[in-house]
Amino acid sequence: MLGVSLGSRLLRGVGGRHGQFGARGVSEGGAAMAAGESMAQRMVWVDLEMTGLDIEKDQIIEMACLITDSDLNILAEGPNLIIKQPDELLDSMSDWCKEHHGKSGLTKAVKESTITLQQAE
Repeated sequence: MLGVSLGSRLLRGVGGRHGQFGARGVSEGGAAMAAGESMAQRMVWVDLEMTGLDIEKDQIIEMACLITDSDLNILAEGPNLIIKQPDELLDSMSDWCKEHHGKSGLTKAVKESTITLQQAE
């Protein structure tokens, strides 16, 4: 499960060897936690870019994560990953995805990425 495994790594502050992701500023009882604040008062935000909207066939090509407190102050950022996908999958994206991911540079970044979905998990 992507969210659970990435979240637990994030909270331990483990970063990647490619320098594309890492956590900062979060530790139980550490400087980022206000007096009396608990992990239950935090929210984990995960943003996914995918090859489409069909969860049965489309794949994740980018994910980003933030942790905020209950006042939406950012406590930690990352991992932020661009995930390698085969050209055939990118070629089969809808026109909307091709246009928007192409304009943003995401399609090119996906082709150049060396991070697999298995590594991201």
